[in-house]
This record gives sequence, structure tokens and C-alpha cells, in this order.
Amino acid sequence: MGCSLSSCPVVQQCCGCVPLRAGVVMVALAGALWAAVFIFLFTATGNSWLLSVGLPKSLENVRFVHGALGVVVCLFHVLLLAGAACESAALCELYVWSAVPCGATLLACGCCLSVSAALGSAPLFATLCTGFTLFYIVLTLYFVVVVANYRLTIPYFLFS
Repeated sequence: MGCSLSSCPVVQQCCGCVPLRAGVVMVALAGALWAAVFIFLFTATGNSWLLSVGLPKSLENVRFVHGALGVVVCLFHVLLLAGAACESAALCELYVWSAVPCGATLLACGCCLSVSAALGSAPLFATLCTGFTLFYIVLTLYFVVVVANYRLTIPYFLFS
């Protein structure tokens, strides 16, 4: 059973009022901003902040995964911005398919952090981590739908 981008839900506008191309630009900018948060959590300041809000000491090295994920997510959002500017279906499709491994990695890290924090008597951190992870996954799914629909509006002769 194959998966096709043309079978995703259809949206005519991003957020109900923004044209798809402008929506894709907003998705790229919002994603780059979110990637900056991941990169911040990689720094010593971000790590000390995470420790102060309840990050278990045993999972302190997860920040390296967040740093690497932040760089990768930022790269794909910059490519998406270029894809929207150039009307490149290939760059839009690259973003859509990159969202799957990035989302899966974030989900695995979020679950690991949440379970470890809950077991380590930091329920507030576990709840916040679970909430942010679920928010990111749902938002990414919507972003994928918007980008996939924008990709389908690019004229066929521009696909090559």
C-alpha cells in the first residue's frame, strides 16, 4: 500500500484566510523559529534552564539530539522557504518527507523525556514535555497538509 501526497486532505488556504504560498512562507518561518528553540536547548544556557525546570540529570545528553534535530529542522525549513520563493515542487516534497523522520525523532525524545521525568518525580516537566511534543506533532501534520496542497497548485511544467 503506497502513500501519495495527492491523497492528503485538501485545504484551499492556510489557517482559513491566508493563500497557500504565503502560508508556506509562514510555515517555513515558524519552523525555522521552532528550530532555533531546539538549538537554544542545545546550548549550556538552555541546558541549565532545562535542569532548573525538572529535566532529569540522567537525560542531560538528550540536548545533543535536540541540537542536531534543530539544525536539520532549520535546514529543511530554509529549503522550504526557497521552494516557496522558486515555486519548486521538489523542495516542497522534500520538506514533506523530511517531516516524517524529524517528527518521529522528536516523538521518541519527547516520550523518553516525559517518562523519565514522571518516574523521577518531576510531573510538571513531564506534562510540559508531553504537551509540547504533541503540539509540535499536530502542528507539523497541519504544516505537511498545507505544503502538500501548495505543491499540488504549482503548474506541471514547473515540476521539472
